Amino acid sequence: PTVMPARVPNLLVNGAQGIAVGVATNIPPHNLGELVKGFTAYVDNPSITTKELMSHIPAPDFPTGGLIVAGDSQLRQIYEKGAGSVVLRSRTHLESKSKKGKRGKESIIVTEIPYQVSKSSLIEQIADLVDNGKIQGITDIRDESDRDGMRIVIEVQRGHDSSLILNNLYINTRLQQKFHCSMVALVKRQPLTLSLIQFFEEFLAFRIEVVENRAKHELDSATKRHHIVDGYLRVFAEDGGEDSAAASMNDAISLIKNSPDSASAEEALRSRFNLSSDQAKSVLGIPL
Repeated sequence: PTVMPARVPNLLVNGAQGIAVGVATNIPPHNLGELVKGFTAYVDNPSITTKELMSHIPAPDFPTGGLIVAGDSQLRQIYEKGAGSVVLRSRTHLESKSKKGKRGKESIIVTEIPYQVSKSSLIEQIADLVDNGKIQGITDIRDESDRDGMRIVIEVQRGHDSSLILNNLYINTRLQQKFHCSMVALVKRQPLTLSLIQFFEEFLAFRIEVVENRAKHELDSATKRHHIVDGYLRVFAEDGGEDSAAASMNDAISLIKNSPDSASAEEALRSRFNLSSDQAKSVLGIPL
């Protein structure tokens, strides 16, 4: 098969990235529960607007966390036009160490970083900027991440404004970066930029096709099985009671035993019981 069946729009759940000749796609990942609610709302009301859909799917959901710094208009443009960008910002907070009631050193704690940003390369980038003197007021950078989650500690020198340093980090490092959305997908083997509603339209048509194909396959299998069972009934359960059925079965066994080969046995069964080729072959396949 060229595609596999799916119960949810995996392209939107997992996101996608790819580059071809003259076209590229960069679809952001989304929350599974939000997508299911949004798609259900679309199925219930195909004339639903993008604004109404966004009450179920407010924004992309990136697996590494972080904050989406974007207004409703920017997000709506992505979902209506299939293209746009959002700013992803690391989730941070400030911690201070107090000694004997006095305010001590402050530290910037990073617990989530933007999507597709490497933690090690981010730490290295910040260290290079500090070494080159482009960012001042940082005395140490440590990675204290463990099984409980991410924790990058950036110690701030006394006398420096932690908020100002954090803003400089947002501007000069990948603690904050843009994610450019290009929601291009193949529709009938043609790359098209789709809105969120168009994604749902195509997925609904795909689901209908999958369910119809499944029903056709099950009907075809049941029809074939019915045909074979009808052949068994002609040979082993002929009308006329148990004696007649036993005589019919003995007749079939005698025809098979007295035939020189399987082809002759098949032809004899077809002639005697008015069977099709598939029915006769199925009877021959039963161990005597």
